[in-house]
Order: sequence, then C-alpha cells, then structure tokens
Amino acid sequence: PHTMPRELMGMANCPEMKDVLARYRLARDFDYQTPPGQRPSLRAFLLWVAQRRAIPAASLWVPVPFYLAAPGDPRAWRRMLEFFDARFGLGLDFADVDQGIAEQARRIAELRNRLPEIDAYIRRMESFLGLNEEEAQKLVTEMAHFLSKHD
Repeated sequence: PHTMPRELMGMANCPEMKDVLARYRLARDFDYQTPPGQRPSLRAFLLWVAQRRAIPAASLWVPVPFYLAAPGDPRAWRRMLEFFDARFGLGLDFADVDQGIAEQARRIAELRNRLPEIDAYIRRMESFLGLNEEEAQKLVTEMAHFLSKHD
C-alpha cells in the first residue's frame, strides 16, 4: 500500500557492480530469472547484453503500489532521487517532491473518507491481506479517476 515506505531495489550484472550497490540502502539480495515461456524485461535484457560485452551495469527501480502506477508515485520518485543524490553528491532540494508526496497523501485520504469501500481495500492491504481481481480493479479505477480530477 501507499502508506508503506518505498524500497529501492537494485540488480547488477557483475561482482564489481554488486560491491558498488552494497554501499547504499537498497534491496539487492535476489536473483531474478525470467519465468519460462516469457520474454525478459527490458531491464533484464539490457543487463544481459552489457554483461556479454563486459560492461559493468546495474538496474535500479522502486516498486510502486499497483493503484498508483498510472497516476505516478512521488514517494517512489523521492526514493530514487535520494539514491542519485547520495551516489553523486548532488545536493538536491526535495521540497517540490515532498510537496507532491503530501498533496497525494491528502488526496488519497480524501478519497478514503469519501468511499469507505476503497478505505477498506487499502486497510486490508496495510494488514498484508490481498484483494481479489475485481477489488483490485475497482481500486485502480477509483484512484486514477479521483487523482486525475485534481491534477
């Protein structure tokens, strides 16, 4: 759910890049393999191509709540920017992003107050319980509709 902290995840194609990623607060202790019969993600393909050409490479991403994929997730943006700020000493000012986070949180709280059913779905996810396909689709639809009205 959107109320949980965002986790930066990283995958590297060689031990040297794994060592670089180890310096930062990110999830990296997993080995992703494309499921049989499926095409690899662009991310996995580019890491593989770089590895075959002996180019050290890494892929970074922040998973977002499925119902914020379309409207966007400023918390995820902030988490990614924090990494680049720390890695390259950019001295970024996060005021605008933080304002976007606060505004989105305010709008989602408003939606939860207006639609108890949506609030119940989010509360279930906050309790680590899942939604069925119909509930998940309703949450996506209502969230996209409500957030787009205010943009």
